[in-house]
Amino acid sequence: MSRSSKLQPLLFGENDALLRQPFIHVDGASSEASGFGVSTEGLGELWCCVYFPLFSLEVLPGENHSPRAVIAESGKRARILICNCAAARQGIQPGLSVNAAFVLVTNLEIQQQDKRLETKALNQLAAWSVSFTPVVSIDKVSCALTMEIRGSLKLFGGLDRLREELLT
Repeated sequence: MSRSSKLQPLLFGENDALLRQPFIHVDGASSEASGFGVSTEGLGELWCCVYFPLFSLEVLPGENHSPRAVIAESGKRARILICNCAAARQGIQPGLSVNAAFVLVTNLEIQQQDKRLETKALNQLAAWSVSFTPVVSIDKVSCALTMEIRGSLKLFGGLDRLREELLT
């Protein structure tokens, strides 16, 4: 199973506040090597976390060309949970009330968070990631996958190559 092309997580970057690149963090050893700040030498575990910061938005239908945001109920008021780049450029940010968001962006498309759809999509991504390692865990709260990848390094030709495979 391949990762849906729609699920291209966003990352803070140089040219734009948010770029369409997965955020991958690897932890499990010392030294500074391989561009991740870790050494791939040694016998300990090596963990990789793939974080999807805009997952709540990306699993919902819609285009990212126009301003979009996902809301979540906070007490009796709905608040912005996450927004796309088009909305962020116009001042929309997490925690903003829906009324304040519409004052800033009158054509803002609002969608309710769908936790069931998020869980289904995370489960699909976890099933896909088993092609890299049998040790995969899902963090539904932060919309991330954590994988133990030490045993996969040789199979994929090292950390950089494994990272490339995860990104495609």
